[in-house]
Amino acid sequence: MRQAIMNHPRTGHLRFGVALLIAGCAAPTAIAPAASVPNAPAASAAVAKAPAPELGFPEETFRAQQPGGGEPRPLEKPALQRFKLKNGIEVFLIERHKLPILSLSLVFEGGQMLDPKGKEGLASQCVSLMSEGTQKLDKLALEDALADLASNVNSTAGPDSHSVGMSSLKKNLDATADLWADSLLRPGLRQDEFDRTLKRRVAGLKQMRGVPGAVAGRLADSIAYGEGHPYARFPTEASYGSFGLDDCKRFIAERVRPASAQLFVVGDITRAEVEEKLGARLAAWKGKATAPAKPGPAKPRPGRVFFVDIPNAAQSVVYLMHGGPKRTAPDYRPTSVMSGILGEGFSSRINMNIREKHGYAYGARGGFAYTRTDSTYRANASVKTDVTKESIVEMLKEIRGMKDGEATDEELSREKQGRILSLPARFATGGAALAAYRELIYYGLPMDYYESFVQGIQTVDHAGIKAAAKKYLRPGDLQLFVVGDGKTVLPKLKELAATADFGGKGDVTILDTDGKTTTAAAPP
Repeated sequence: MRQAIMNHPRTGHLRFGVALLIAGCAAPTAIAPAASVPNAPAASAAVAKAPAPELGFPEETFRAQQPGGGEPRPLEKPALQRFKLKNGIEVFLIERHKLPILSLSLVFEGGQMLDPKGKEGLASQCVSLMSEGTQKLDKLALEDALADLASNVNSTAGPDSHSVGMSSLKKNLDATADLWADSLLRPGLRQDEFDRTLKRRVAGLKQMRGVPGAVAGRLADSIAYGEGHPYARFPTEASYGSFGLDDCKRFIAERVRPASAQLFVVGDITRAEVEEKLGARLAAWKGKATAPAKPGPAKPRPGRVFFVDIPNAAQSVVYLMHGGPKRTAPDYRPTSVMSGILGEGFSSRINMNIREKHGYAYGARGGFAYTRTDSTYRANASVKTDVTKESIVEMLKEIRGMKDGEATDEELSREKQGRILSLPARFATGGAALAAYRELIYYGLPMDYYESFVQGIQTVDHAGIKAAAKKYLRPGDLQLFVVGDGKTVLPKLKELAATADFGGKGDVTILDTDGKTTTAAAPP
């Protein structure tokens, strides 16, 4: 056998390697210990006598200067095709034929803004149920069918929109489109799936009560926008118990309709295929949903300092918030650069202070969170419990420093170059490109917005940054929201509330984990 392998004409080049392998399999040769060799020097002594290597470093002068960024390349945006299907659905299509995949999302206006008072969570629960089975296939059968196709169907509701989407390999488009259309037009809406998913949501609420970050994220909007504002709504155990499956059937019948819906498609598909394979499946679907009421301006909750007690929390979550400009404001670009210098990146002032200088947190940031109608400025961090007050003082100092001071040339250059050089990433993939266009549509910006983006950022100067900081940073209006360990944090928060920075009255509004005013500590 061994000889046959060695002599085979296609394995001749392996002879030497095989010979080594065979030799390596032989019994090992016994090696005498070093001590048994007469007059052999000790290994440690030989090492000790070896001269230490001298370390040398290049001294070229160019190493003292960090390399600059290259010249911006011309922006190559994929073409966006915009047309309507016969039943009125507006389509936004980006063709990307390099890979045989595609994805789409059918978006409706409304989302959680449609939740009736006392039934918060209705839209999210009902829309998510649409991808939990069809009239023909229950949850497990639908998942099996999608898994066989390597496809996905999803449905979700956000603050002001809800959607039903899918992703598929091109070769499986027809079969996946059938399952997607069934989920959209003929969802199963079974009682057992409603009960199961609702129980999971309620369990999630109970679990999050002991997590400072989850509690803070849930309640922050209710402070910044004010109770009752559409963007301030969030579900509770009581609201989840206030509606049933019939409410979901009614919501879907009234709020999932084609007129005014927008279909976003990206991938290996043409307009003709969209009209043939998707439009045909939706051709008989008619109807118009009542437009939701406009959210209106923010009306921040009365008070300057708010606190939720999570006993024994190892960290405190801190938010500093006030209202901000619209996304369509003409000075958005200098505002964006100013916000980046202050808190949006790793090298920002807030992060360099809180993380690098003081070590209070792994990271801290700040920036404007935009909606269709306005924005809020938010500086936030998850900090060590015993330095909660100190972290707040330092974050406030950086906000004031940005408003009253000047940006450095290095900060200005860094933020401008970062925005310009990262622009191609917005269009690097089909999904990213479609998201960029969806953002323009969402905010009501012109579709050629990015044509002048680089030129617009290049014109931002120190004067523009200073003007934006003076106009949009209002330290005297900041609301402070903290979630953490009451016995450690609350006394120092009262000290802060007694200062002029937060009204000087010493008042702290204590909330429970559902945002209700209380005088007692919230349960863990």
